Amino acid sequence: GDLLNAKREERIGSDPDKKDTDRDGIDDGKEDLLLGSSPVLRDTDGDGLVDGLEDKNFNGKRDAGETSVTAWDTDRDGLCDGFCIISEGSRTGFLAPVGYVFERRDNFIGEDLNLNGELDEKEFNPLKQDTDDDTVLDEKEYFDCIINDTQASYCDV
Repeated sequence: GDLLNAKREERIGSDPDKKDTDRDGIDDGKEDLLLGSSPVLRDTDGDGLVDGLEDKNFNGKRDAGETSVTAWDTDRDGLCDGFCIISEGSRTGFLAPVGYVFERRDNFIGEDLNLNGELDEKEFNPLKQDTDDDTVLDEKEYFDCIINDTQASYCDV
């Protein structure tokens, strides 16, 4: 009942007896055929947000107000839509690489810090490059606050 035949399910590794193999809220068929996301990964793009939080109405389409399930940075501002790890200058997704040791706050980057799929106070909007419309892009504000340990007003975000 998920729009995929057993042969396709076998090829992509999803369970033909389950409508939603990865339990992210989106049927396997909608993920594979419409969204282009993975029915076996809860977080296809590795941004820390479960696919079902990004496709809020579970319809298999990216609607207005929804982040992309296949792009870790929907607004292309350099910050993960959710919250992810940077190790040695490369984004590793939400999971830390083997042997990873947390040392600095700047190893974590993201806009939805509590990974709830909502824009909460003190978070950046993953759909806008400049959440507060002050002409300073979110990524610059984020890293200025960390690198310079500045007390600028936007560091409260």
